[in-house]
Amino acid sequence: MSCIRHISRSRPLTSLLKLASSTRENLVVSPPLPSSDITRSLSVSVISGTVSRSIGFPTRSLHSTHSTFHEHPSDPISEEETVRITYILRDGTPRTIAGRTGDNVMYLAHKHEIEIEGACEASLACCTCHVYVEEAYCDLLEEACEDEEDMLDMAPELRENSRLSCQIILEKKLDGIVVELPRITRNFYVDGHMLASRKTKFTADSIEKKPGDQFRFACATYQLDSEGTERHGDISILEYHEKSINVLSVLEVEGVLDLLWRDETQLFGACASGELRVVQIDKDCVLNEKTAASLSDGILLAVDGCSDSVVTSDTLGSIYLIEPDTLKLKTTITSAHGAQGWGAEVWGLALDRHDTNLVYSGGDDCLLKCHDLRTPHTISTSRYHTMGVCCISPDPVSPHQILSGSYDETVVHWDTRNFREPLRTVSVGGGVWRIKRNHDNAHLLIAGMHSGFHVVDLEEFVVTQTYTGHESLAYGADWLSEGFVATCSFYDNLVSVWHSGV
Repeated sequence: MSCIRHISRSRPLTSLLKLASSTRENLVVSPPLPSSDITRSLSVSVISGTVSRSIGFPTRSLHSTHSTFHEHPSDPISEEETVRITYILRDGTPRTIAGRTGDNVMYLAHKHEIEIEGACEASLACCTCHVYVEEAYCDLLEEACEDEEDMLDMAPELRENSRLSCQIILEKKLDGIVVELPRITRNFYVDGHMLASRKTKFTADSIEKKPGDQFRFACATYQLDSEGTERHGDISILEYHEKSINVLSVLEVEGVLDLLWRDETQLFGACASGELRVVQIDKDCVLNEKTAASLSDGILLAVDGCSDSVVTSDTLGSIYLIEPDTLKLKTTITSAHGAQGWGAEVWGLALDRHDTNLVYSGGDDCLLKCHDLRTPHTISTSRYHTMGVCCISPDPVSPHQILSGSYDETVVHWDTRNFREPLRTVSVGGGVWRIKRNHDNAHLLIAGMHSGFHVVDLEEFVVTQTYTGHESLAYGADWLSEGFVATCSFYDNLVSVWHSGV
């Protein structure tokens, strides 16, 4: 049986997208906060904007590996039971080991201190023992079972000859087999990985680390009641301490979809009421509402800014530039997104960190745009994304560099001087709701909606870790200190703190 795999790349439903533009009221992609407050949901094959991996591939019969294997390999005692295996290490160095029939390739590597992790201990719950099998030996292996295929689909740098080494048992016919270790692996959530968690009163959607504090952060919630008539929510200040998450202060509001710290004493909230709220935080982290500006008849979706400018966007396709001290409206860009008389929800919004006259926006119309706030005109547009653009992250160090994320499950690296061709892309297997850079700008934290939370190495532009400790839509995320991160998910009302491994 062959281990050559049809690599099941997720493919955007471009035909579905065309249908959506003509029947938009009946086909909306999964965030739960549209202008009509209708929960967005689609069929299983549509909800992430991708074709199911089984479509177009032959049905596979299920196989399992040998029922018994050596979890603690010992040296062979005869030539008849000796099976030689060569591991190609991450630096390209070959290392040949004399195993014996029945040895598990992952545990044999552990015995000889070869760097194969195996975080789930061969329970088919991770892909950290991923290897490449020399193709001459692929036909000699048992076919991968469905669980192994599921884990391999999440492995970075997947190839047709990819297998999990914990599922390869040595037989005499495999004598001389060669397996290569990939450059990088992805570590999934396993028991004990979550350091702390707590439930929120309402559904949680946004997290922002408090400036100047290592382990304090703000969390925003938004919830529509069961009758669809009233919105509820709050802003809370939380602290991670000694493996618990403690509530320091809570301020109830009508519902908040995004947060922005101006400094360690002032927090902006984009509210479902169409208001931009300013909240004051005292030295004891007690929240007090300071003031609010009513800006929109719709729902405010995103907020971003710097010391002297704040921008926010809404469900009606508009962008607002605000003077942060007075909340005076300086500029409005109407119909920034949308077409033919309807405004597309503007979920993604970010000021350029090197020229604050420029603002980037992403909308449900699948467009990524750059606007000049002095005019205000759209000066460039990208049509690369095949589904709605949810988030944007400008580079704080390098001018003209930004990242965008979309329901099409892709994080895209751009040089803003050329919106036609991206510099790099990486898929995370779920709609990209938020992108957060860590303090040294070396790693990204991605909220991947249906696929959990992901850590991306910015230099290699590959996923290095995935956290699936939440059971609902992965929405809010931010870096804390020392590699710790705080995340929240929507329908399960859950806030978690875990370690990113970086």
